[in-house]
Amino acid sequence: MAGTDGPLQDALTHYYGALVEWLGRIAAASRLMSLFALTAEEDRVTAARTVLTHRAR
Repeated sequence: MAGTDGPLQDALTHYYGALVEWLGRIAAASRLMSLFALTAEEDRVTAARTVLTHRAR
């Protein structure tokens, strides 16, 4: 996934938004970040950016 920040960011934004609605912010953040625990640093940064910049609807 490294090097594809735009499409990855878009996908994570939609996925994280659904997780927030279903689980709440704290559990959603934990769930999303756990998916990226063993990925490249660039992808972990993208996931963290998604969590930190997500705006509730």
